[in-house]
Amino acid sequence: MERRSIRLAAAIASGAVLLSSTLALATAGSGVIDVSERGNGTTTAGVKVNVPGEIKLQAKDGLKVFDQELSVLPGGFVGWHSHPGPVLVTVKAGTFRFQEADCSYVDYTQGQTFVDEGGGHVHNGRNPGAINTDLSITYLLPPGAAPRIDVPAGDPRIAFAQANCP
Repeated sequence: MERRSIRLAAAIASGAVLLSSTLALATAGSGVIDVSERGNGTTTAGVKVNVPGEIKLQAKDGLKVFDQELSVLPGGFVGWHSHPGPVLVTVKAGTFRFQEADCSYVDYTQGQTFVDEGGGHVHNGRNPGAINTDLSITYLLPPGAAPRIDVPAGDPRIAFAQANCP
């Protein structure tokens, strides 16, 4: 009986070490402050919106909508990640650099909105400016999905970026 307890304790300890080392390998951000949730809800049925010639939105099994505000300090970044669905981002103050894994980027400034198409598209966001970047973010997600999927350090999709991007 005692041997079983020791083996169980060793297995739990090994799992904890593995979990903590996995978390440590994620490409965490730096300088992200004032993260606040503004809303989080899910429709009870599928969604189908069609404004002819203007807007189409369809979600077969429902739609989770998650709203968030965050600030990024000058020189800060959000870390390499992706989203399971599209994300609408509005820059409320400062400049936000939307960076691709090949080091290309687009800078968005106060009052501009862009759409991250989601679906596993890996990217990073940075504040290249001298003042805080304030963002308003709306995630459109499958029900039950987390808004963000962190990319582990060393992932081949970001190896070039980690070695070469400023």
